[in-house]
Amino acid sequence: MDPIHYLMAVTVLLGTGIAGAALAHMPRSPIRSALYALVVAGVFCAFGDVIADGAQDLTSKEIGLALLYTGSLMMPALWWMVAVRWAEQSGAALPLRSPLWQWLPLGWAAAMWLVMITNPWHGAFITPVVGGRNVYQPFWIAAAVPSYALTAGVLAVGIAAEVLIDAQVA
Repeated sequence: MDPIHYLMAVTVLLGTGIAGAALAHMPRSPIRSALYALVVAGVFCAFGDVIADGAQDLTSKEIGLALLYTGSLMMPALWWMVAVRWAEQSGAALPLRSPLWQWLPLGWAAAMWLVMITNPWHGAFITPVVGGRNVYQPFWIAAAVPSYALTAGVLAVGIAAEVLIDAQVA
């Protein structure tokens, strides 16, 4: 296995461990549960990558990919949830108060997880591509583009919330 994967996994686990320790001391708030879920998704992503990369058999590869998909597909939706809850808790008057704004991205991530986990382009449950390419690239794009958009949206929500909070203070 490539040493860079171990380094990446250790870095992610160290970061999530620090975040988890900080969360243990955080007062109860709507953000706390979303942050815990984000930490768990990071751990799944890191362990899944290490397991899948070092797998010697198909079963281990499938387990690693399932963990990796679970973590990586949920992270953008969870970051979005953290941003929306933080903006709401901070008193920013963003038009994101409907629960739909929080739960729709998680629903999309769950649907994309189902698409990736059933792996329709290979006709089997998590059949890894070894030395080949994904023959149905549109499925990957359908999962990736909204994730990138959500990640960019987190930045936009953060900036908008800060601007609105500063305007209320002034």
